[in-house]
Amino acid sequence: MSRPWVRALSTVLVLTALGYSLYAAMTDSGLYRGLTERQTAWFGGHYPMLTVLVMFLAGLTAVGLITAISSRLAGPDPRGSATPVDGRAGMVLILIAGLVLLTGAVGLGWVAADVSSRPVIYAPFDLGKHDVPHGTHVELTGVEQVRLGVAVTQGTTTTQFTPFTAPDWAPDQPVTYFLKNGGASPTPIPAAFGARPVPVATVSRRGALIDDGLPGVARAAFESHGLKLAGAVFVIDPAAGAAISRLVIGAGLCGALALVCLIAFFVLRAQPRARAVRR
Repeated sequence: MSRPWVRALSTVLVLTALGYSLYAAMTDSGLYRGLTERQTAWFGGHYPMLTVLVMFLAGLTAVGLITAISSRLAGPDPRGSATPVDGRAGMVLILIAGLVLLTGAVGLGWVAADVSSRPVIYAPFDLGKHDVPHGTHVELTGVEQVRLGVAVTQGTTTTQFTPFTAPDWAPDQPVTYFLKNGGASPTPIPAAFGARPVPVATVSRRGALIDDGLPGVARAAFESHGLKLAGAVFVIDPAAGAAISRLVIGAGLCGALALVCLIAFFVLRAQPRARAVRR
C-alpha cells in the first residue's frame, strides 16, 4: 500500500488533469485546440466530448506513471493496510492544494471584476496605415473579407469568423485579424476560394481584442482553403464580456476544484475521530 502523501498527490493530480481538460475545452485552447485542428484536417470535423475524454485519459495515464514512480521511491506504507488517506502529510497536501485553488479563484474573479468595472474605451487603429493594435478594446478600420468567412457550429450555435484586413491586402499575404460575429448566418465559401475579392469600402469594427482567440476548427478550415495565417492571430469579439470570459471560466473551475479539495480535507480529518468514537 502506498504512503498517504502519495495517494493525496495522485488525487490532486487527477483533479488538475480534469480541470485542465475542462478549461482547454471551454476556452478552445492548448492541447484541445491542437487535437481539434488535427481532427478537422484529417476527418473534416471534430468530436468535442471524445476530445475531452481522450485528454483526461491521457492525464490519468500521466498521473498513474507519476504515482507509480513516487510510490517506488517512497516505499510501502509501514502500516500495511488499505486505509483511506488519513496521514497528516496527505491531508496537508490536499489542504494546500485547496487553498491555492481558492486563492486562484479569488484572484481571477477579482481581476475579472476589476476589468469589467472599468469604462470601455475603444482605441482606434487603421489597418490601412499598418497600425499595430494593442489594448483590451479596439476599434479597427479595415476591410471585412466576407467572402472568405468560415462558420463554426458548436451544438446549436453558429459563429462566423471573417478575415479583417488592410485595403491593400493580397490573398498570398498572411491574415492577422479576424472578426467574430456570434449567431451570424454563415456565408458560403465560393468555389474560387482565395481569389482576390472585389474591392469594398473600409469599415470600422469595435470589440475586445482576443489574443490567439481563433478556434482550432476555424484555423484548420482557413488553412485547408489556402488562407495563410500570421504567427500571432487576434480575434475582434464584439460580445459583451468577451475580454473577461477566460478569467471567469478559470475562476469558476478553480473555485469548484478548491471546494472538492476542502471537502475532502474535512472528510479525511473527521475519519480518525469517527473511528475513535466507535471504539
